[in-house]
Amino acid sequence: MTSTKALCPLCKKNQTTYFGKHSNIEQHVHYCESCNFHFVYPHESFIHTVTDEEDRDKEEFWGSPEAEVVYLDWRKQENMRIARQVGEVASSFDKPKVFEVGLGRGPLTRLILPKVGEYWGIEPVPADLERSIDELNLDPERSLCLRAEDLDTCSPFDTMDGYFDIIVMVSVLEHVPNPAEILTSLRRLLKKGGVLIISVPDSTRFRFFHKLRTLCGIEPWSYFHISFFSDTSLDQLFLNLGFSVADRRRASLLTDKSIKYYEVHHSSRLLGLAMKAFKLFQLDNLAHMETIFYVLKKE
Repeated sequence: MTSTKALCPLCKKNQTTYFGKHSNIEQHVHYCESCNFHFVYPHESFIHTVTDEEDRDKEEFWGSPEAEVVYLDWRKQENMRIARQVGEVASSFDKPKVFEVGLGRGPLTRLILPKVGEYWGIEPVPADLERSIDELNLDPERSLCLRAEDLDTCSPFDTMDGYFDIIVMVSVLEHVPNPAEILTSLRRLLKKGGVLIISVPDSTRFRFFHKLRTLCGIEPWSYFHISFFSDTSLDQLFLNLGFSVADRRRASLLTDKSIKYYEVHHSSRLLGLAMKAFKLFQLDNLAHMETIFYVLKKE
C-alpha cells in the first residue's frame, strides 16, 4: 500500500484515498471521495510505455476470435448510435467541420463522413491510421498520427482555436491520465456554440464489479484503462471546464454475446450466471457494462 496523498486530477481536491494496485500495469489506483473518480497515480513515468504496450496488444486482439464479441458486436451498436447523434447535431451547421479524436480503424468514421462538410481525425496507432486513410480515402493532411495529449503543442492544432463545429471522442478518455487537460484542449478547438460528443464506460459501480470479479477469480482490472469515471465525476468535470450538458444518456453493453464472452474467455460460469441475473433484472450498471454518452456545448 502507498500512503502518498494524491490530488484528484478532476476536481483538484485533496480528498483521496488509496484503493489498490492496478495489476495489469503495476501502478497504484486512488479514489476521490469528493467526485467518485478512480485514477492511476502517479502517471507521468509510465503512460507512454503503457500506450506502446497497448498498441502491440491491440494487434494481437484483432486477430483473435473474441474480437467479434468484444469489439465488433458491442461497438457496432455504439457507433451507430453516435453516428445518428452526429447527424442530428450536424444538421444545425452549414457544412460542419468535424474532428474525431481516436479514429482507430475507422468504424465510426465511415458512418459520419457522409454527414460532414470537412473531416479531421487523429489516431496514435500508425497501423490503424494508415488502414483508415487507405480504406476510407481520408485526406492524409487532415488525418494525423497524434496523441490527444499533444494537441496544444503540435501543428496544425496548436493554432486552430475555435475551428471545429463538432468534436467526437469515443472510448478514449478512460485510457488517458490527464482527462481534464485533454478536454480543455478540445474546448479550445471548438467554436462558440460548438458541440463535443463523448462516450466513456460507466464506472459508477466500479467497486462492486471489482469485488465481484475478484471473488470469481478473474483479473478485476480493465486492460490499460487508467481513469474510471462515474456520472458524478463527469458532471463536475464538464461544469468546471465550462461545458453545458445538452444531453446525457446511458446505453447497455450487456448482451447475450458479452455474457458468453465472460463464460468462455474468463472460464467463469459463476460470473456468467451473475451477468445473466444482472441482465434479467436490468441491473446493467452493477455489471459494469454501461456506457455514458454526453452531448456537450461550448457556450
